[in-house]
Amino acid sequence: MEGAATVDSLPSYVSYIGIGVAAILGLIAIIWIIVAARIFITTKGLPKEINNFFALIIEDEIDEIYQKTTDNFKANLSKKKFI
Repeated sequence: MEGAATVDSLPSYVSYIGIGVAAILGLIAIIWIIVAARIFITTKGLPKEINNFFALIIEDEIDEIYQKTTDNFKANLSKKKFI
């Protein structure tokens, strides 16, 4: 097998480059998993609140819906415009 590169014929720094790339990719994967987990944990109650919000819209409970909005939302949108 003339001309074929073997592990022994490669320069010694090539294996270190591979280890470095693998370490960087592993670190990126760990960071991505941590961020995804934090997003899922932080927003776990959100679907239930969204369902409640739209159920109140169907029931025409405008006062209660408007009270559930944030203070910032209320400051930027009057109840009259909301209705």
